Amino acid sequence: DDDDVGAESGRYAVGEVEVMIAERGSRRKGLAREALTMMMDYCSRELSTSRFVAKIKDHNGASIALFEGLGFELVKRVPVFGEVVYELRRGAREDAGGDRAGEEW
Repeated sequence: DDDDVGAESGRYAVGEVEVMIAERGSRRKGLAREALTMMMDYCSRELSTSRFVAKIKDHNGASIALFEGLGFELVKRVPVFGEVVYELRRGAREDAGGDRAGEEW
């Protein structure tokens, strides 16, 4: 269950992330990716966040592609809300790629 923070250690071990670029002319320029990367880097470094969760409308292909491109994996579909839940565990990424310092997500 994505709300089971008790299974993680630390107050900020799990963080829910979302991003919206409202201005149509500013979309598809990498701003959302940059914003998410900066937020996750800050949370990992300063708050020891190790798991990030994103809830996305199931019809939002661009957002799903963005999160998948950052390494998030589908963990749950919630048809009643028309959304999908994606998750990224920082430790799993480090295990696969070594030290994350200076690397993009």
